[in-house]
Amino acid sequence: MNNTTPTPTNAGKAFNQAELNRIVGERLARERYRLETALDEREQQLAQRELLVTAKERLQQMDLPVVLADALNVASPEALEKALELIKAAMDGTLPMESNDYWAAYMEKLRKAFGLPKNEKGAV
Repeated sequence: MNNTTPTPTNAGKAFNQAELNRIVGERLARERYRLETALDEREQQLAQRELLVTAKERLQQMDLPVVLADALNVASPEALEKALELIKAAMDGTLPMESNDYWAAYMEKLRKAFGLPKNEKGAV
């Protein structure tokens, strides 16, 4: 019978409390950063969805096709308002344009594509 007792080997490094605190602190900091980044991304996505819903609601209030919301700039509330104002001005025929013939033909194509009636003011 072999009477040898295995001796423990210290293959790994022994850490003192200060080193353990530093290692755990670094890991916690990395995890906190990862979670904060993920949270920021989710908040941005939620804000974009909210602006898209707002855009669709506003388009409905303007009696315009909701599908136009996909073409609007919803990067910020200000950008959305500007885009909606431009659409309203274009639909009312009050949008200042350099070449009315070109834009009139373009707007007519848009109206036909979206199934919109002609403006009653006679503007295209």
